[in-house]
Amino acid sequence: MKVKDRKVDEKKIGVYTVRHSLPIGGDEILLGVCLEAEYPFLVCRTAYDDPFDMKQIAEAKGTDSWIDAVKLFCNMALEHANETLMAHKTKDIKLSVLDMGVGTDEAKRRM
Repeated sequence: MKVKDRKVDEKKIGVYTVRHSLPIGGDEILLGVCLEAEYPFLVCRTAYDDPFDMKQIAEAKGTDSWIDAVKLFCNMALEHANETLMAHKTKDIKLSVLDMGVGTDEAKRRM
């Protein structure tokens, strides 16, 4: 069976096509690609601070190396996940699996 070409709506940040995205809290970590740009790979954190659901770029870094872009993406995601966890812990909000320390003795004690 042959699949016909279909135009798929691609998520964009400026000229960059988003290849990977990870929502964390109210933000999203994005990895975009534009091979024609000075820095072909962009990693950024966006926030939804607008009632019209417009993305606001909170932090962005560009690189010409795919491996560096993947490292930046992972590091940015981890940093933001930790910030989100700390913010929720100070408000004493449980985050299910994330807050339970899955696979640890602490998790077993809580269950």
